[in-house]
Amino acid sequence: FENAGLYAKFDIIGFDACLMATIETADYIKDFARYLVASEEIVPSGGWDYKAAVESYSSKEDPTEIGKDICDSFMAKCEKSKKADISTLSVIDLSGLDPIFERLDSLGRDLSEYVGKDNAFSKVIAAAKRCEKFGYDSVFKGSSNMIDFLDFTKLLALSDFDEFGKMYEIVEAAVVYSVTAEERNNGGISFFYPIDYNEKEITEYISLGVSEPYNAFLSTYYLNAPKQTVTFSDKGSVAENGAFKVSLAKESKKYLSTVTYNLIERDGDGTERILYSDIDFESDWDRLTCCSAFKGTRRLYNGHPICYAPVRIEETVIEYSAPISINGRKGNMHYHFYPNKGEEERFYAPRNWSSMKDNWLPNEFYNPWEGDTVQVAECLIRNEDGYIPVFGEEFEVKELEFEELFSEITEVPLSGSTYYYVFVATDIFGNTYYSDMATLEMEYTYDELLEHPLPDGVFAGKVTKIEPYHID
Repeated sequence: FENAGLYAKFDIIGFDACLMATIETADYIKDFARYLVASEEIVPSGGWDYKAAVESYSSKEDPTEIGKDICDSFMAKCEKSKKADISTLSVIDLSGLDPIFERLDSLGRDLSEYVGKDNAFSKVIAAAKRCEKFGYDSVFKGSSNMIDFLDFTKLLALSDFDEFGKMYEIVEAAVVYSVTAEERNNGGISFFYPIDYNEKEITEYISLGVSEPYNAFLSTYYLNAPKQTVTFSDKGSVAENGAFKVSLAKESKKYLSTVTYNLIERDGDGTERILYSDIDFESDWDRLTCCSAFKGTRRLYNGHPICYAPVRIEETVIEYSAPISINGRKGNMHYHFYPNKGEEERFYAPRNWSSMKDNWLPNEFYNPWEGDTVQVAECLIRNEDGYIPVFGEEFEVKELEFEELFSEITEVPLSGSTYYYVFVATDIFGNTYYSDMATLEMEYTYDELLEHPLPDGVFAGKVTKIEPYHID
């Protein structure tokens, strides 16, 4: 900076680029500028409205007012091009960062103390996955690992309410202005958290030296973890009620993130087809046991079978991801399941309010719009490249009234006679550990299940065989 003959700070350093409104970026440039203007999120193609930015700069002297004009004109441009759903832009006062860094230090110390308790790490991961995240984030693609600092702190709730109030005031003081879609909970500045584990990425982050206590947490619990973090004490047995049962070793609690199951069918040549992944099983987390609750059903989207997996799990709502092709472009749609609502309102697949014909998000969650030509994945098959979606026939999405959107996702009985059931434990690094595989022979026909859905405690299939399950 000084070698370039620059001795006064810039009024504004702005990034018309993705994922730059971060604590880490702010720390790097705080000595060179008074304000940072940047987005926490992916920036749509076309970026800022430079005409409005230049006009503001030529007519105003206050950098905060110029920053506000850049934000407002950017969002207006996004709204005009129907790209405002997730767009964000912030004006960050770089002179007010010390309290932010102090809070990051405190967070690192709190996390190091907290995750030493039983099953606490899974709660940290749950907060990281539930909070506002930026860039790509899906069960099939992974995460960009940039999350909102304020929202994560709120969801984690390691401190009491008064402490969070102070945190809110600190972020509000540093982020002097921001624009975002109304339904988002971002505070205007993000930071790195390794939702999607990458040892090289974590090591490089630590080398930045942003926060020693936070770096110590990452180093201790992410870089120095045991090679195998999750172990099954029982990889598969038949419970007293006939369910397929597994148990995890007690030491697995520390690094356990989620447990799901895969429902599988096999083709005549032995090819395995994963129909879906889900969490509707019985569990005792104190004893770390899981028991199947197989109802013999699967889900359809507009009458077409879909393959899906949970990506966000809360008490009142579960969000699912499902591979989809919209107008020939592949990505992942999402839909919601409300377990506490009536049958007619339990599923909701929101429409994407900007047509995917012009969508700008690569490999991200997006949902169809009326008139779109759609294919949904019926299953996943595994090859040397990983899990590959198998798409069904094309159909056109029809125009619906809002209340009709709750009927797009439906549940129907399975029509086959034999299925396979495998529990999948995922640790905080994204490593997966598989139970043995249970063979389930259907005890009810399609018509019987259609006419009389099974009550709790009654299973659609009988466990006839348990065998080791291997992923090559």
